[in-house]
Amino acid sequence: MATILKFLFWPVNLLFGYIIYFLSIRPLSPSSEQLIENYSHKAYIQFIAEWFSEQGFLALLFSAIVFLLFKNILKGVFKKYPFFYLFLIYLIFSLFCGLEFLFYINKIVY
Repeated sequence: MATILKFLFWPVNLLFGYIIYFLSIRPLSPSSEQLIENYSHKAYIQFIAEWFSEQGFLALLFSAIVFLLFKNILKGVFKKYPFFYLFLIYLIFSLFCGLEFLFYINKIVY
């Protein structure tokens, strides 16, 4: 079982990384008119907070899933706080993937 988990660790992380990227890209968003209507009444700091919380939620969700699935492997790699390190990795990746959407909304609305 441990060998199977070691084999599945990277494909599962790549799959979750792709899902984060897919959820963060612009084509999933509504039309530009709808985006202007949704965000024009919000302050810029509200939009940034909403974007950051959404990307943070994705990172927390996927890091929790990976941590629960591969707890034994991660404890061998990270001696202390394996969930924290995994969460930071996913958070950085999620924020990086969401930058395109952030810049797109910033250009259209603000």
